[in-house]
Parts: sequence; structure tokens; C-alpha cells
Amino acid sequence: MPETEEELLDAFLDLLGEVAPDTEEEVDAFLRASGYDPEELTAQAESTFKEALETSPLDWRNRARQELSVAKKRMTQQGSKTRRSREENIAAIQMLQQRYGQAMAAHFRNSDLDNISDEDLESIREEYEFLQADDEDTPTEND
Repeated sequence: MPETEEELLDAFLDLLGEVAPDTEEEVDAFLRASGYDPEELTAQAESTFKEALETSPLDWRNRARQELSVAKKRMTQQGSKTRRSREENIAAIQMLQQRYGQAMAAHFRNSDLDNISDEDLESIREEYEFLQADDEDTPTEND
């Protein structure tokens, strides 16, 4: 341990004078000489980094999964408990498409409402209602 500033400066200069390993083989040799197993260190690092990436709130994929999960839960809780007739579902979908324009209609733009199952109509109506309710809850730029 350096005890004076001069000894600290000498230790620092010695450290700067050492040549760092350039190749993977030199790094492995240095690690082995220092008592480490490079394969074991690599495995530990990969495990640590993988876990960190999978749980990081900064990773957009994790945020997207979490937001999707929250939206699905809200949609399930908000879902209509009463079944509607085919005609009521079609009328509700068309009314919501007209009210909210192309942005919402684009979500199901390829759906032929007359030729899909009653369950799909019910699902589309519930999704439209959820999107409409979610849109009303979202603050605008002026809020």
C-alpha cells in the first residue's frame, strides 16, 4: 500500500506502463494466471446479464409486456357481462366506428361484420368499447 504521494504516483506509473491484453487468448491467460476460470466467468456474466435484461424496467420489451398485461386485466374487468344479439353488436361497432373515425375503424379494417361469428362480433365490440373508454381516460396534450 503506498504511504506517500510519491509512492502512489510510482504505483500509478507502473500500472500505466503495463500492457493490457489485446487478444482473447491473452485475456484468458491473464485470468488463469490470476486464478480465474474464463469459462466460469463467462457463464456467470451471461447469467447475470440475461436476468438483468429480462427484468429491467428500462427494456422496452418488458414495459410493453407489463402494459399489455395491465390492459388485458382492465379489459377483462371492464368487459360487458351481458351478451348482446348479433344485430346489437354490429350496430354498436358501426356506431363506435362512426363516432371515433378512421383511427378506431382501422383496428378492424378487414373485418366483414356480416360474415364473422357471434363470438368474434362480441369480442370486437368489447375491444372497441375498451379502446374508446381508454381513449377517454387518456389526458390530451392540453390537459
